Amino acid sequence: MATKYLISKEQHLTLIEKKHNLEKITLAKIRQEKRHAIDTGGGTHDNASYEALLIDEDLATKQINDLNSILNNFAIIDYEAVTCDEVRPGTKVELFELEINSLVTYLIVGAFDTSIKDGKIAYDTPIGKQLMGMRVNEKRKIVLPNGTIKYFRLNKIEKI
Repeated sequence: MATKYLISKEQHLTLIEKKHNLEKITLAKIRQEKRHAIDTGGGTHDNASYEALLIDEDLATKQINDLNSILNNFAIIDYEAVTCDEVRPGTKVELFELEINSLVTYLIVGAFDTSIKDGKIAYDTPIGKQLMGMRVNEKRKIVLPNGTIKYFRLNKIEKI
């Protein structure tokens, strides 16, 4: 069985809206434009406009299928029920970088909610995976996506 995506309620609603827009607006418009391209371009053979629209339709259909995959295999993160005994989605963590004596704080969020500028790291990202299960005062080596190795101590865990 595929891994279940953990997502926020807000992200769930966003994904549903995105899927709806792709199905009801984007695909409908593409199909209407395809009919117009056939009517004005002399059919489907050697019709560049029609061919381009087929590609657009395939891309939109792939996006819908990807969204269906997520929406058929997800769980909502219950931020109210989150406990702070270890790092998990729905927690705010304060890490102390041991080599340079510096504090950094991250919010551990659901899939698709990552925002580096806002300090949000999804649980399923490379860094998020390495932080999962960490407990207060635990020290851990974290390998960054660029290969850099850093050593952290977990100072604090709070609910988001």
